[in-house]
Amino acid sequence: MSLDGRTAIVTGAGSGIARAISLQLAREGADVAAADINPETAEATARAVAELGRRGLAIPVDVANRGQVQAMAERVRSEWGRIDILIACAGIYPRTRIVDLGEEEWDRVLDIHLKGTFLCCQAVLPTMMEQRYGRIVTTVSGLAAAGVPRSAAYAAAKGGIISFTKVLAREAEPYNITVNAFGPGPTDTPLLRSSATPQEVEDAVRRSWFGRLPTPEQGAELAVWFVRPETAHITGRIFVQ
Repeated sequence: MSLDGRTAIVTGAGSGIARAISLQLAREGADVAAADINPETAEATARAVAELGRRGLAIPVDVANRGQVQAMAERVRSEWGRIDILIACAGIYPRTRIVDLGEEEWDRVLDIHLKGTFLCCQAVLPTMMEQRYGRIVTTVSGLAAAGVPRSAAYAAAKGGIISFTKVLAREAEPYNITVNAFGPGPTDTPLLRSSATPQEVEDAVRRSWFGRLPTPEQGAELAVWFVRPETAHITGRIFVQ
């Protein structure tokens, strides 16, 4: 298996694409720390990883909380001795017009997406730099540039992650750490179904290439591709579907 012996942290792992990523990593040989703000869904993903024959670790974490994020990284390193892979997927997507957008909602969206990505990357970097190996994948979106109504906070956060990813890729390159971003596009996940109107879902299906939304497993494949040995030469790339 291509990732045999590797250890991974996946945030937002309780559902959707991040859960699918966790299971695909396990199928390819990695041990997976399933981090999620919901302890029950994190535990469910960790159990599913274990059922695939790999070590699964459930970690309840609010990625916008520095102390919790640091504790997450310290626990993985303490229990497994390494942190090889970080896939930062935790996110929310409230839909509000700018004129109605409250400061609290704005802050929470940017805290989870942009600040959360920063905190998670910062927490794993010392270990990855020390072992001179690491694979980091951030999650972005075409909405960063699309100008879709009712997505201002989400789009701003994803645009920030794009810029952050490019800077981090440059800084991490001397340590054999690659940093790439993937944006799977509209995917048939609980997050999409809960945040979009039925008409928006229908429109997304109509715009898709094959007349259907991709599954979480299909979205996960791209993220996992960035951490396989054959892509060790790729860094600083932003792939948005």
